[in-house]
Amino acid sequence: IVILGMGLHLYNFWAKMMLVELVPCTGNHELATNGVYWIAETFSCPCYTVIYLVWLAALWMHLNHGLWSSMQTLGWSGKVWFNRWRAISCIASTIIILMFAAVAVAFCFGYRPCDFNDVVNIANACHAGGLC
Repeated sequence: IVILGMGLHLYNFWAKMMLVELVPCTGNHELATNGVYWIAETFSCPCYTVIYLVWLAALWMHLNHGLWSSMQTLGWSGKVWFNRWRAISCIASTIIILMFAAVAVAFCFGYRPCDFNDVVNIANACHAGGLC
């Protein structure tokens, strides 16, 4: 699930923003630097939102295990600290994943930080003025 989710994420965001800049003959160059547009475009489809939330649940398990396991590998967990590291890992993983999930859910339910025309106009003005 983690690797499939990463592939989907690379397709939806990296390919439409970074690959377009690296390979000039692909994609929409005007929207390549407009991350808000691509986030809104992707999460306007509820299916993508559900897929991303499943991916984030798998990432939570992976991150949670990785954090406390790394402390154990470094030898920083004894009888007392083992449970503490597990609790710290659970809290940190939950905070990180909830922040990403909040973005997906907010955009799925129609949240937009500003009008899309404003976002496109700002991006065009930035490029025209040589600011980007």
